[in-house]
This record gives sequence, structure tokens and C-alpha cells, in this order.
Amino acid sequence: MSRAGSELTFNQKDELTEMKASHHDVLEAGRIYKSTGAIPSRMLRSKIYRAWERSHLQGANPYALQAEKLSRSDTEHLITKNSDLMQLAKPYIRMLSQAAGTERHAVMLSDNQALLLDVVGDQQTVHGTEAFPEPGSWLSESVAGANGIGTPLAEADYVEIISAEHFIEGFHPFTCQGIPLRNDKQEIIGVLSISMRRQDAGQRLKEILLCASHGVEADLLSANLEKDVRRVLKSNPDEYQPLEDLRQDIIQAHHAARLKLEVVSRMVAVNRLDYAMQLVRQAEDSIELSC
Repeated sequence: MSRAGSELTFNQKDELTEMKASHHDVLEAGRIYKSTGAIPSRMLRSKIYRAWERSHLQGANPYALQAEKLSRSDTEHLITKNSDLMQLAKPYIRMLSQAAGTERHAVMLSDNQALLLDVVGDQQTVHGTEAFPEPGSWLSESVAGANGIGTPLAEADYVEIISAEHFIEGFHPFTCQGIPLRNDKQEIIGVLSISMRRQDAGQRLKEILLCASHGVEADLLSANLEKDVRRVLKSNPDEYQPLEDLRQDIIQAHHAARLKLEVVSRMVAVNRLDYAMQLVRQAEDSIELSC
């Protein structure tokens, strides 16, 4: 074997580090940090170590029990400002919640500043006695530490945060996954996230979360294309039909993908995982075609 073939790539090293972190290591890392201020990198997965380091440098409080929240008027302004994104994401949030079934869970949508726009989940989690984040909550790492909204924004990538990997104590009961949402210019416009009490329950929803995020992005693309069609119709009527034909093709492909995702969410809820994953892949293919 050549030297190049025997060396681990950066990604392979990262994966090995990811695998080595145990729940005991994470708890011990938290104890060390709270007593000394040092973050032991070998006890944490690489993304989590980076998130803790950012959280520490930005002054997040590891003893916090809940996230900070905007005033009522500021929250209302936030919701109005992001109403288009919320409307596009609503069916996917519902499907993710449906896929979680009877598990304790919350599906969340934020803007690109980690301000929470929408939360859907079971009654006990979202409206129970525990202080779960609600619309207007600020979940940036600077305030809420490593979490399923702020960390995907900071990493600009999918992130899973398991139990005590959360920087602040109030989030330790949950395993959270989040993925950034991007517009047609590849700018991050928000985060779609799901939090669950049981890690194994959350894992089966990963592919659905990723597919749902792509669905939101495809809907956003379709909405922007519709605006382009209207603009062309007003200024250059002769160029209207080809653009409208393209828009209709995208709508049909994406509608098929959404129907598959709807079926998937119901099947995952009743543990028909194998067939559900086949449909997820088909839905992903349809979404890619529509984009």
C-alpha cells in the first residue's frame, strides 16, 4: 500500500474522533470545564469541541436552564418578517412531527440569526411544565451554547448534539439534530431542527430531516421561480411559456416528492423503517430533479 493510501484523510480522522466520544467522556468533559475552564478536546467529538470552544469564547453560561427570549412585540415582528419561510416549512415540520409518533419531541424552525420561529411537538414537551424554547427564543451559541439550532448555523452543516454534549444544562435531556436551510444563492436563511428525548428514536429521523430540509429549499426555489415567471410575463410575454413549462415541471416533481415524504412520516411512526427509507431516497431523487 502506498503512503498516501495508508494515511487517514482529515474526514476519516474526524470520523474516528466522532466514534470515540462516550457518554462518560462527555460528562467528564463537562465536569472538567465547569471546575477548571478547560475544554478537554479528546473527550468530545470534533464538532462538539468546536461548539464548546465558541460557546466559551462568546460567554455562554453552562449553568443556564433555558434560552433567552425576545419581547412579545419583537417576537411578533420576527414572525411577520419570516412569514414566507414559515409557510413553506410548515408541511415539512408537520411531517417530521408525525414521523416522531408518540416519542417526546419538538420540531423547530429558526431564522439565520438562531431566533426561533416555530415549534411543533408533543403536548408534554412543547406545552408542559419544563421550560422548552418557544418562538422568539434566541438559540445562538453565544447565548445558548452548543445546541441543535445555533451549532448548525455556526458549522454551516448538519449537526447532531447528544444529551450532555449540549453546553447548557437545561438542554441535557434532549438529543438534537439540525441542518441549515439555504436559498438559491446558497445563503443560509434558517435552520430546521428536531429534538427528542431518546437518541435512538432521533437517529431514525435523520434521513427524513435531511430530505425535509431539501424539500423546503425546493419550495423556496419554486416560489422564487414563480415570481420570475410573473415578472417575465409583464416585461417579455414571448419568453413566458418556456419559463412557465419549467415551473410546472418543477412543481409536479416536487409534489411527488412531498407525497412520498408524507407516506414516509407515517411509516416511520409505526416502525416500518426499511420501506420508509426506500421512499426517502425516491423523494430525494425527485427533489434533486426539481432543482
